Amino acid sequence: MSENIFGENLRQVLNSLDMSQAELAEKTGLTSGAVNLIINGERDPGLKSIMKILNVIPVKFERLMGRPEGKKKSVKLELRSWKDFATVGARYEDVFSAWMSHVEEVASDRLG
Repeated sequence: MSENIFGENLRQVLNSLDMSQAELAEKTGLTSGAVNLIINGERDPGLKSIMKILNVIPVKFERLMGRPEGKKKSVKLELRSWKDFATVGARYEDVFSAWMSHVEEVASDRLG
């Protein structure tokens, strides 16, 4: 990510929950180093990492991506199929929202 929107929003959410990076790492199964790199914008979170984080903290995908809930905006994700979402055990509403954003972007690219 050129801007660290995801990391900054994740930092704000963790602060509001009084949750440390170490606690997030423990609850998600990510390493403390990976969480630190994501929050500081030194590493782009992969889809599996995003879904693990969403399963632990009580916010929606849109909040972490820095857009108001309900406002449509394409989010570029590295996806190959629906199975990419299904294998990470994500919340269905977040999976559906992210998948539809991806589908809309692909359709827009292909249709010109």
